[in-house]
Amino acid sequence: MELNLAHVFPWEQQQPEDKHRSQVEDVRAAEDANRDLRTQTEGSTITLVNPDEHTNGVVVAKSSKDSIAGMTADDETVSQPDSLVNQEHLQLTIEEAFFLTYGLGVLDIRNSEQSKSISTPDLFNICRRHSYFPPVSITQLRPDDPFLLNYAVYHYYRSLGWVVRPGVKFSVDYLLYNRGPVFSHAEFAIMIIPEYSSEVPESEKRGTKDWWWLHCVNRVQSQVRKSLVVCYVEVPKSLPDQGSEVDIGAIFRQYKVREFVVRRWLANRSRD
Repeated sequence: MELNLAHVFPWEQQQPEDKHRSQVEDVRAAEDANRDLRTQTEGSTITLVNPDEHTNGVVVAKSSKDSIAGMTADDETVSQPDSLVNQEHLQLTIEEAFFLTYGLGVLDIRNSEQSKSISTPDLFNICRRHSYFPPVSITQLRPDDPFLLNYAVYHYYRSLGWVVRPGVKFSVDYLLYNRGPVFSHAEFAIMIIPEYSSEVPESEKRGTKDWWWLHCVNRVQSQVRKSLVVCYVEVPKSLPDQGSEVDIGAIFRQYKVREFVVRRWLANRSRD
């Protein structure tokens, strides 16, 4: 039994010559329509009339055969967009800024109110005070200030040739790049933990973490294919009070850094 599907697929009833002829006609009709539209566009262009000239603020269109000749200097000024302001600016953490000032000596930080350079000892105390939120006074500073711990680790890895960047995106303190974020992903994620002597009471210790926290952070680094490095910083009992003549090198020589690489323990991969 042969079905008649001409009412469903009428184009299937055409012969190959008819199909080819209809396709050619459709292409020619489209080309003719485009040619007519192009001719009309070239024959008349739209230019803006000065709204102050008897138009009551209404934009009037005028036809012109030559679009370039029909544009006046005022028209070109009106048609150009406003100049864009470049709002990109360099943002540095306090550890990066202090390293460029103290470690490399390539950055000059000035006081905006007095328009003079800030000395390195004053900048050192400012960074320590502003590592807290809200900033604390100079009398409230401690040997385990966040700036002292972070900068000791930052300077340590920078001296080894690593590119150190903030790691807040992956719930860690720092990320270590071989050449930089532009060239490759970070290989290691650094988490800083202060290490106190036995003489310091538990109530004065900061940064105490539990195993649940460690597993959560390690799981995040495993998902993004980074190795978690737990960096212990040995906190001295006290810092020497040197007044305005602060020996920054002598202060940081009292901090010792120990690092451990942490990996997830998987039963199917860690069998004997």
